Amino acid sequence: MSQETEIIKRLMQSKKVGRTKTKFENILVAYLGAPIKEHYPNEKNPDGSTKKDSKGNSIKSEKSDGFSCYYSEYGTSRKVMIVTPEKPNPELGNSYIANGSGYDLRSSNLAILDSEVNLSRVDMGKVGA
Repeated sequence: MSQETEIIKRLMQSKKVGRTKTKFENILVAYLGAPIKEHYPNEKNPDGSTKKDSKGNSIKSEKSDGFSCYYSEYGTSRKVMIVTPEKPNPELGNSYIANGSGYDLRSSNLAILDSEVNLSRVDMGKVGA
């Protein structure tokens, strides 16, 4: 196994937090140009479950809580949606380290980081140096 592969595997570790939230640590992602959109969270019932309409679809809040931006994870090509209160300004083709808590939707090949989010640009030329 190459040193770069070892570094990528170490960077992609995640730890479970609570019942459904997952703590993501050091996910190595790339921005591939997906549009940045306003994010509207799901409405919640008093018990914390997601409100549903008569068709079983989640009901979205009318108030935005920030912006969502999609990235692609190195090594898996999993989509990583990162929600931030301020509009991000990612640069096409750049790499980032993402940390935060959210949801790992394995059947959809999607990770959603929506709380405690920290995104830092990384220079891939210096990884493993």
